[in-house]
Amino acid sequence: MILLAQACSQPSDQLALPAAGSYIGLESMGSSRDDITPDDTTDHWYHENRLTFRGDSAFLEQVPVVVKEQEKSYSASDGGFYSFRGKISQYRDSLVAHFLLVNHDYVLIGYHMVNPADSASSLSFEEKLKRGMLVLDSGAFRESYRVMVYPDRLIMDSVAYQRKN
Repeated sequence: MILLAQACSQPSDQLALPAAGSYIGLESMGSSRDDITPDDTTDHWYHENRLTFRGDSAFLEQVPVVVKEQEKSYSASDGGFYSFRGKISQYRDSLVAHFLLVNHDYVLIGYHMVNPADSASSLSFEEKLKRGMLVLDSGAFRESYRVMVYPDRLIMDSVAYQRKN
């Protein structure tokens, strides 16, 4: 109902983009049987997601956290750190965030040469990146999620996000 009211108030008859800024949400890493520490049933693992919007650009950072006895702790490595960047598309009846994985501490993201003839160049990897000779090739790591915007929160991929002030 709220989304329909927002859609009708927009001159272009599209849903409004989320307000610029950061939103925080906790995404479960699975059931207790999938837990990172299955021998300890008193802890619960999550990714603390920071979702940031700037215009139609979207950024998602996922940091592993563990909650035990109502205390949140950050993990140095368990659970993996993910970084996505993307765009949010406005449609008449929905908003969809399209993400590309750009960094992960456990997954090597590939690069490819824009012009294969450049592969014989003696330039360093960093210099090839800087000059645009090498580009990120994480096409297999694409995700799209419907985004629902409410006055007090937003929901993406079943994760509720609160605006961070």
